[in-house]
Amino acid sequence: MTQHPVTVREAGLQDADTVADLVLALMAEICARTDLGQIAFDAAENRTVCRERLGGGTRALIAESGGRAVGVATLTRPGDDGVGVLQECYVRPEWRSHGVGGRLLSEAQTLGRAAGWRALEVTTPPLPAFQRSFAFYQSQGLAPVAGRKMRRALD
Repeated sequence: MTQHPVTVREAGLQDADTVADLVLALMAEICARTDLGQIAFDAAENRTVCRERLGGGTRALIAESGGRAVGVATLTRPGDDGVGVLQECYVRPEWRSHGVGGRLLSEAQTLGRAAGWRALEVTTPPLPAFQRSFAFYQSQGLAPVAGRKMRRALD
């Protein structure tokens, strides 16, 4: 793999299909590595839902290299408690351990601070299959708060 510089930018409505496809890749990986088995996801429906969410309160970040999307993070603030939620964070397998996830998480924190969030929360995928994800979030300053939820203050 030839590595090009990685850039991270906020996704717009025009990026909905890319965001949806990366989220589907995440879901497929979770299903393959856990006892969830294979769940059939409808790509067209997922793209429609993604467009609706990006047009609403959901924000997304896309990591790109050489004109190709290599990672995604989706965020929302569901209530008035000041806690933003990192709904999905996915990096293509061949791009893991190259700083892409850290860049996405850093940009997510920047967006959260700008929006006035007091913390950023993520629910990790099932353990032990995703222990590496859990360790990654810990290395980025998130701490367990309940079950698989992890949080980092943004002040």
